[in-house]
Amino acid sequence: MNQYGVSIVHSIAVAIISYVSLEIKKIYKKYNNDRIKKDVVKMVCQAIDQMYPNMNGTDKFNEAINNTKEILSEKGINISDLELRMYIESTVACKQNELILKK
Repeated sequence: MNQYGVSIVHSIAVAIISYVSLEIKKIYKKYNNDRIKKDVVKMVCQAIDQMYPNMNGTDKFNEAINNTKEILSEKGINISDLELRMYIESTVACKQNELILKK
């Protein structure tokens, strides 16, 4: 029992540490992908606002959707349409609030 007991405890400890490490990696990847999504949406919204100042809001919104999807797909990050729309609306609302506060 002494011979196998240490091996069994060692194997269980390795399995637990491996599982915890994989879960930490998943959490980090999700957090990092969410941060990247928000940063890309913010960058795209600012760029579109600067590049197309005379474009109407709906066209800017559609352009932001297309450009953001393209950039994120190049990075291998998936985003749902609803999530993307929420990020864009949030970014635009923050920008509008900044403009109101400056007045």
